[in-house]
Amino acid sequence: MSLRSRILLASGLLTALPLLLLTAGIRAEMERRLTAQYTARITTLMAIIEEDLHDRGQDLQRRLAALKEKIGDDNRFRLAAVGQSGDQRYLLDFAGKAMGLMGLDLLQVQDGAGQILSSGHFRNEYGRHEKALPSLLAATTTGNALITARLPDGPFLALAGVDSLRLGENPFHLVGGFRVDPAFLADLARDRNLVVSVVTDAGALSSDPRLQSALAGLGRAQLARPEMALDRQEYLVRGVDLPLVVNPEGPAGSRLGTARLVVTHPLSPLQTLLRSLNLWLGIVLLATLGGTLALAFWLSGRISRPLGELARQTASLDLDRLEVDFATDRQDEVGTLSRFLAAMTARLRASVARLRETERRATLGELARQVNHDIRNGLTPLRNVIRHLAEVAAEGPDRMSQVFGERHRTLEAGLSHLEELAGNYARLSPARQRRPCSLNDTITQTVVPGPGDGPVDIHLDLDPDLPDVLADPVGLRRIVDNLVRNARESCAGGPGTVTVTTGTAEAAAIVLTVRDDGCGIDPADLDRIFNDFFTTKEGGTGLGLSNVRRLVADCEGTIEVESEPGRGTTFRVTLPPAPASKQTKEPAR
Repeated sequence: MSLRSRILLASGLLTALPLLLLTAGIRAEMERRLTAQYTARITTLMAIIEEDLHDRGQDLQRRLAALKEKIGDDNRFRLAAVGQSGDQRYLLDFAGKAMGLMGLDLLQVQDGAGQILSSGHFRNEYGRHEKALPSLLAATTTGNALITARLPDGPFLALAGVDSLRLGENPFHLVGGFRVDPAFLADLARDRNLVVSVVTDAGALSSDPRLQSALAGLGRAQLARPEMALDRQEYLVRGVDLPLVVNPEGPAGSRLGTARLVVTHPLSPLQTLLRSLNLWLGIVLLATLGGTLALAFWLSGRISRPLGELARQTASLDLDRLEVDFATDRQDEVGTLSRFLAAMTARLRASVARLRETERRATLGELARQVNHDIRNGLTPLRNVIRHLAEVAAEGPDRMSQVFGERHRTLEAGLSHLEELAGNYARLSPARQRRPCSLNDTITQTVVPGPGDGPVDIHLDLDPDLPDVLADPVGLRRIVDNLVRNARESCAGGPGTVTVTTGTAEAAAIVLTVRDDGCGIDPADLDRIFNDFFTTKEGGTGLGLSNVRRLVADCEGTIEVESEPGRGTTFRVTLPPAPASKQTKEPAR
């Protein structure tokens, strides 16, 4: 993930998470407080509605008491009620006229036996018996209860009360009431958002048709506690029991039951308010998050673009390309980093210049040591021949011509080798030209056993049928020179023997073995003898065996060494043969 992406992600998270927590906290707190306010409000309104119902019941009782007083002064009604007058029509019409005068929606006059003598709300109720109704109404604590009365088009619910009087020896009951309909319930609500409903076993009546439909869908068991069945996500609900005259004069007998007055407050205003709050909180959240991300995008660009440019410039750096310009006029951390990089590249340029000068001097020193080593190796056979000729001249001058003839080829080969070395070093990097060479001829021209070798005896055991090797002639002679020279030096200080052997191995490989019985090599040094500049000889250059390893590798051959301190050392060189079609027996020079 890039630096810019990390900055944007971190900025988004650091902004979004606190804002989301704050938004959730604000919304939860507002919902809690608004719900508490709604709950307190509906509780208060519920108390007001109960008080209003009580007041209406008291008003009903006062109206029935006034009607009772009026009846006591009405001789015509008294005479008709006790049967002393045949004016039954007056008695039949009395309740209808009195109901209108008293502002009632239900009024019926019953005698002591419960027979209805006059009914104002439904004339056809005359003669029907509702014996238990007055006593059931009187049994309530307030003298008021809900009853179901009849009309020509069906029953209706009414808030009813009862009052009694005596005319002579005969008791009479006045049952009056107010019709409980949606208008009555809406008047109780006193708030357009408040819904008042009355729920009985037979059904429900509500000031809101939608809630009445919801209540109508409840089962009989749910109607007992409708506030538990209503969706609490849509309504705040409070309920209170009201006395209800259940099935007066029905087959099961009349009884006093209860109805449920349910007051509901829809939560839609609260939900609308919360949705509006959510909208504004979302807008604030998105605007803040968008602004933060835009600012983070701009700031990250101010950081990532120069860092990317620095990375691109730094990626182009190497020891051959240090001329990168990190100059900047920025004064911030990026500018400081650019100036540090500029100073670092300046130091690197100076260090590279010093390193190159050091390498040049080291290369020249190594080349000088290599030239010295190769020339000394090339002069060794020449020195041996001259020493041999000097001994012959002193001891037997008459043999000089014969010995010179024998040694002449060695002198010519040695001088040719030195000339070719000079040519190679003149070109500094000689091209290796591998061609068929006679390893036996190279050995006989390089290693001449005789008195010039001093106390060291050199024995040659060369395979006369040895195939040619595919090698660089100069390199092959240098291999033989170095190995034989090392073998002689390991025998210095006493008599010794150096044996040079050639032969073939598996896969027709050609093997050169140089074995001495000198001082041997310490086992701890065996792994380092082919390293450049490693030597255990006083005044040695440490290049002989390292050159042998490189020259053998150039010929695609291998070299192995075995040594035992005090017993001698054996070097085994394996070289590839020349193709059979190119066997030339050309000696190395």
